[in-house]
Amino acid sequence: MFSTSGNMSRVSKFIGPLIIIICTGVLFLISLAFDTRDGLWPQGIIIALFLLCITLMATRSREKKSENKSHQEVGAGSFKVLGAILTTTVYLFICEWVGYYICTVFFILTLLLLFGERNRIVLSTLPIITTIVIYAVFFLFLHIPLPTGLFF
Repeated sequence: MFSTSGNMSRVSKFIGPLIIIICTGVLFLISLAFDTRDGLWPQGIIIALFLLCITLMATRSREKKSENKSHQEVGAGSFKVLGAILTTTVYLFICEWVGYYICTVFFILTLLLLFGERNRIVLSTLPIITTIVIYAVFFLFLHIPLPTGLFF
């Protein structure tokens, strides 16, 4: 007899990336209606997302059959997801009052700790670098104002 559970789990690994690839294709077609200068930024992001999904699908196709996860691993993953949702919600509410710079550094630091990062170099540099990059892209390049809050 044929086992459908093995084939179904193998197919389910590709559903998410395929949905994203379809969406990026539609978005790319929509972005073709933009002026050449206005379409470069969205098209670049769309192409990068498409390439990342192709890479993810190639990696997943080379994976061997995964073992069943224990209930403890699933519970820990659920805790991390719920913690990330709660952290993001708190960040969105207090960012207007505290300000983008301080709030984003602590937000990224909290997410890194929540997902198990313990390397001190990563914990001290990644939040600051990420905050600077986001500032550069949105404020300097795209001219989108960021929340200043009480401190700036």
